[in-house]
Amino acid sequence: MFPECEGAAERPPLPTARLRWLRGPAENGRLDKIQTAENKVYQTAQLTQTAQQTLAKLEQLSNEQDSGQITLFFKSGSTEIDSFQTQRLVNFLDYLARESHGRTVILVAIGSASAVGNAGLNKKLSTKRSEATLPMTNQYLVNVPHKFYRVTGVGDMYAPKNASLQVEDRYQSARVIAAYSTSNLAAMPAR
Repeated sequence: MFPECEGAAERPPLPTARLRWLRGPAENGRLDKIQTAENKVYQTAQLTQTAQQTLAKLEQLSNEQDSGQITLFFKSGSTEIDSFQTQRLVNFLDYLARESHGRTVILVAIGSASAVGNAGLNKKLSTKRSEATLPMTNQYLVNVPHKFYRVTGVGDMYAPKNASLQVEDRYQSARVIAAYSTSNLAAMPAR
């Protein structure tokens, strides 16, 4: 009498189109929005996890090669590198140039912002902070092969909310991580 009921235990659930017909148009719209939001959250989580894994590998390579990293700090709301931070960056870039021995320097610049203010503005501010390192890096590594693997801002993603001014200052920064190209190095051992 109802052929769709025969063998129901072996059958997959009803197709989405049939479920939509059973639910009604108002509920379908809400469920579609929920599903779309869940898909975006899942995709963002996957991308974030992949980015974190890649960053961890680069940090490990940087530590193994002793190429290093530096965190530059900015004044609140600023994207300008002050004279003290400029000198720190110059010293870091000089070190990379001296130790590169013809290898390509691979760089990642990640800007961040404190959690004070608008999240959209903080994202833009953090991106500009990471980009602020580019001109000086290109100037001081002019005779050294180098490339930026990634230049990005994470906004206030990692900054604690309602923190003291001293803590907030730590998140107004740009972090530059360096590694040397492994093309001139022996293969990395499998772990």
